[in-house]
Amino acid sequence: MNRLEYIIQNKIRKSGPLSISHYMEICLFHNRYGYYMKKNPIGKTGDFTTSPEISQVFGELIGVWMIHTWSTMGEPKCFNILELGPGRGTLMKDIWRSTKFCPKFQKAANILLYDRSRVLIEDQEVNLEGVSVKWLKSLKSIPKKPTISIANEFFDALPINQFLFKNNTWFEKKVALNKNGGIRFDFFKTDQVELLKDPLVEKKDVFFERSELQIETIKYLSEILRKVIGCLLIIDYGGEYGQSDTLQGMYQNKYCHFLERPGDIDLTSHVDFGILSDNAKYFGTTPSKIVTQSHFLTKMGVFERFEKLMQFLPENRRLTQKLALNKLVAEDQMGTLFKVLAIKSKDSPNIYPFSFDHG
Repeated sequence: MNRLEYIIQNKIRKSGPLSISHYMEICLFHNRYGYYMKKNPIGKTGDFTTSPEISQVFGELIGVWMIHTWSTMGEPKCFNILELGPGRGTLMKDIWRSTKFCPKFQKAANILLYDRSRVLIEDQEVNLEGVSVKWLKSLKSIPKKPTISIANEFFDALPINQFLFKNNTWFEKKVALNKNGGIRFDFFKTDQVELLKDPLVEKKDVFFERSELQIETIKYLSEILRKVIGCLLIIDYGGEYGQSDTLQGMYQNKYCHFLERPGDIDLTSHVDFGILSDNAKYFGTTPSKIVTQSHFLTKMGVFERFEKLMQFLPENRRLTQKLALNKLVAEDQMGTLFKVLAIKSKDSPNIYPFSFDHG
């Protein structure tokens, strides 16, 4: 048993079973023993790898997309680039490097990063040395000006809750103690009447996931987009209107049990893009049709960029880049599992390469 598990057990003994969202919050962000507060989880020596770490081309194409979007917005002379959950800073580093050919864009840009991990912020400071960056402690401090936001593998780490609707009764899945004092999952009757209004629960025996923090994030960013022109690009693994149990733990790039080694493993869930899209509409912004990462990167010219990159690489590095391309776009890798959603200000022009026609 590690120290954080001992703390969690005592909390349950004192206050009763924990919601999954509360458990995730403790495990990921406990000030001393939380996963993101004590270790760098990204890369070969970490527990998972993100697209920007796989190839520089990913960030380069996001940079090209941002310039095109900024141009579509009328080339505002002062605007925000906001990244949610910037990881090691690799994505923003590649974005900034790839946009140097457009000095007007860089001169107008005000780079903002939002992250709660002390360890990762230290990495970001090193990787973005020489780049003018401001770190936000709260999304409420975003300056009110045109804003282009990017959230790559951000929403999957936001805590969720799980519910079961069975025999006309609501149950919530929580973290409790077993007879030996260890932690386990169990279901408890709950009064979640607001969920009854959701079309997903009209069927019997429905297992249901919901992240209030994901919805709150969409709500706040939508409030900004209602006041200023701009857009939000979300890239993450997930699907549309899923009802299965998607909680997962990751340790050293391998799946493990969600309750194993609290604070030492990454805890995430698959993002329900359907719910994000519906809430964007509800809060007064316009979501695009949801596409796969493969579709988005292909439209942005990923194959052409890799082909050009190969011309400048020695033979021994070309195989590595071919494997990187495959990982980003192949159906059995990240190409289909990862989805992309754009959310824009209601009155702003459409954003390439997305369709905003839901008819």
